[in-house]
Amino acid sequence: MAWHKKVMKQKYNDPDKLREYLDATYGPGNWRVEVKSTNRWMIALTRPWKEHEMEYIESQVRVHYDPNDYENTQLQ
Repeated sequence: MAWHKKVMKQKYNDPDKLREYLDATYGPGNWRVEVKSTNRWMIALTRPWKEHEMEYIESQVRVHYDPNDYENTQLQ
């Protein structure tokens, strides 16, 4: 299986909350996270990325971390 990878632009320090979001969105086994450096992660999906999908994930994870911290939560 080919993995399609993108590096997250934001830094996160709570992998459990990111895992919860990715499981709920993509399902267990359809994603993985690789550590690039301290608090900088790469997300790999089992399918190609859609345009602006990483930005959407990052906006949703920010909401997941803190519901008061979001700008645009709509995938375009």
